[in-house]
Amino acid sequence: MTHVKELEQLEELKKMVGDLVKSKKRFNQLSQKRSDMCTSTHTARSIDKANANLDFHAIEYDKLYRDVHACAVDCGIASPRDNYEKLEYNPSAYHRYTYQPRIPLCRQ
Repeated sequence: MTHVKELEQLEELKKMVGDLVKSKKRFNQLSQKRSDMCTSTHTARSIDKANANLDFHAIEYDKLYRDVHACAVDCGIASPRDNYEKLEYNPSAYHRYTYQPRIPLCRQ
């Protein structure tokens, strides 16, 4: 039974790492798109929108990265972090998000 559970955890990690790679590629695309913008050919609003998209995607990437690490700890291929406290993201002056990272089984 434990071998089946380990295999399930590894499959979950494999899927999450694939999602992380896709997310990083998307982040790089958004970052490049924002870098290519200049004030002479784009409006201030479109530049602000590109910045907001990049900020929000960075938050999603960070959340996924933390979840992948917790899953890797559960699989026994990473060491646990010192804390898994709630995080607060502030992508803009008007938005504030609280996130509780996934806690590995060894810390529960």
